[in-house]
Amino acid sequence: MKILLDLDAVVFDTYREINILHKALFGKDINFKALKDGMDRYWTTESGRWLMRTFADDLFYAELRAYKGCREVLRIFMRNHKNNIVYCTARHPALEEATAYSIGRNGLPYGDIAIVPRENCQIEKLKIAIIESVDVAIEDETRTLFALKDQCTTICFTQDYNKKYPFGLRAENWNDIHKILTRMQQ
Repeated sequence: MKILLDLDAVVFDTYREINILHKALFGKDINFKALKDGMDRYWTTESGRWLMRTFADDLFYAELRAYKGCREVLRIFMRNHKNNIVYCTARHPALEEATAYSIGRNGLPYGDIAIVPRENCQIEKLKIAIIESVDVAIEDETRTLFALKDQCTTICFTQDYNKKYPFGLRAENWNDIHKILTRMQQ
């Protein structure tokens, strides 16, 4: 079985971590609604510029910690020599080394790493899923889940912004992912 595994908000609690730093610096939460609109005036503010720099900061990404249970579930999954992981994320291309470092630092199993551009990332992830003949995709972004749902089994890793997504399977945590993957392999 081959899984396509998103990193931010699935393997790593990236957005919570970046929001903690933002709140310490600016005394308020990130304007997450502005993230969907690159033309929003938020990006011209001091906190918006800081956020843009942080999204390209290799040290920030290198030090991310995996969600509880992630390492163990992926190690169990990889005990079967027929299983493979493709870590696929929408990040700045310059973050490839920091991404690989973070995967290793967290003791996650070896897998291919694919970094796609943020623009149209759902199409890029679909292309990778087709080329790699992916069986399962674990993702938090609803546009990407929707693009992948006819290509492979999808698991929506629950976040506040995707609770209304109606297709595929759903996991609240890595224990749920373990149960789903175990059932699929039987």
